[in-house]
This record gives sequence, C-alpha cells and structure tokens, in this order.
Amino acid sequence: VEPYNRDKDAPVFWVNSQKDWFIHLKDLILNPNKRIDYGEKLHEWAKENYSIFDINRTRKAAFENLIKA
Repeated sequence: VEPYNRDKDAPVFWVNSQKDWFIHLKDLILNPNKRIDYGEKLHEWAKENYSIFDINRTRKAAFENLIKA
C-alpha cells in the first residue's frame, strides 16, 4: 500500500493477506527476542532513512536556493 511499499528494504513483515498478518503477529507474540531484534533493526533503519535532521538540511538548502534565485 502506498506510500509504505516504497521502503522495500525496511526490516518489517510484509503481508498479502489477513492470514499473513496473523502468522507474523503470532510469531512475534511467541518470540520476545524476535520482537526486540526486529524493533532494534527497524529503529536503526528508520534513523538512517527518515532522519528529521537530514530532511531539514535538504529543506534548508532548497529554501536557500529559492532565496538566491
């Protein structure tokens, strides 16, 4: 589903059906170490791919270029 399918490399469980959702959810409920591991991986991935500092640096540069124009 847009826009989430743009992040194919995200360490998440992709599902195609409700059954897939329940399979992954049950697996995470029964495996606390897996929950922690995936949570940490997703945290690192999100920091690298969606850093507000990097996004704001890009925005600042764009505005500075507009002001110069």
